[in-house]
Amino acid sequence: MNVGITKRELLLSAGKVFLLLAALVFGTYNGWSQVGAAQSGWVYVLDSQNLGDTSRILLVDPSQGTVIRSLSVGRAADMALAPDGSLLYVASEYWDDAAVKPDPRLEIFDASGNRVASIPNPDGIGSTSPVYPTRMAMSPTGNWLYITKAHAEGFTELYLSAFNTATRQFLPSKVSMPGCKIPVLLPTPDDLKLSAICHRSGVVRDITFADTTPASKSRGIRVADSRQTRSTQWTVAFLHPGAQKVGLISADGSKMIVDRGLGKADMIVPAGLTKADVGTQRGLLAKDQSAVFFGDQATVNQSYSSRFDEVVAADPVTFSTKMTIPTTARFFNLAMSGDGKTMFTVSPDLSALTVIDMAAGKVVRQLPVGQSPTMVVAIP
Repeated sequence: MNVGITKRELLLSAGKVFLLLAALVFGTYNGWSQVGAAQSGWVYVLDSQNLGDTSRILLVDPSQGTVIRSLSVGRAADMALAPDGSLLYVASEYWDDAAVKPDPRLEIFDASGNRVASIPNPDGIGSTSPVYPTRMAMSPTGNWLYITKAHAEGFTELYLSAFNTATRQFLPSKVSMPGCKIPVLLPTPDDLKLSAICHRSGVVRDITFADTTPASKSRGIRVADSRQTRSTQWTVAFLHPGAQKVGLISADGSKMIVDRGLGKADMIVPAGLTKADVGTQRGLLAKDQSAVFFGDQATVNQSYSSRFDEVVAADPVTFSTKMTIPTTARFFNLAMSGDGKTMFTVSPDLSALTVIDMAAGKVVRQLPVGQSPTMVVAIP
């Protein structure tokens, strides 16, 4: 029996070892990522690719100005990050050739870029424009993911669903959200409880999920009368410190605090100069809850995809302005770093990510990112 190894066999074996090592390093083997786990201080950027057949999730290192890796997902993607940054939840729409219809999925990726689950997402809403806000929100505990859905064609039956991140199953119950296609969702520290604010609604919905739909509750707290409702355009909504109240800022300049416990709203600042209707955004609370941050218009621009040109820090109780930071590029979406020291904005029209140093109060970096970035999420 010949047990010798030829020179050709040695070369082939060495080549296989080299390819395996290269695959492990460059991420082409068995789902391994390109550079290992995502790190604190990096960000995920959602690129809708102008509502093409696919979307991309880009992992970006803002300090180096580099895209670390790219995850390809379905059309009209949306995303939410676990509070500890360990898992990324992506809802998007694939095309099912056999059924000849869209196949909405909820995919879960770990910090190394591996897809660890792909779950049917029935009634998932696919966006109809290249730039769109999120329809998802993660609970502060990370136990529940809330998603706005539509059961019938034409968005005639809108509802809110809750996804259990431990069992990776949707709760059987749902909460009806008539006329509320893209609400701002404000989860409270208590699981299965949240507030929902619709752009042109005179009520704040105070929601509690239960195991069954009849047992789930949605209480409407009226914040405007019928005449005001027709002209109400909420621009900012945020969960007030303590989570028992909701702060609201309207396009007409009025500002109010809604007490969820008492079920009433108090006007803090009366209406003033009306600004352009740019949709509703979720305000971001500082880590010490001393300020709420949001995008605003110093120079009026009717372009929905370039709606803001400054970051505002306001007192969450009095609504008085504490600081404004102009940006070098108009932006669509805003995110805050885990330590609260940095803000990130994305500009779909310029395909850019802007980095803002909050202590210095200025833009420190602008990076070309993707084709049409619509959302940025910071890794804590």
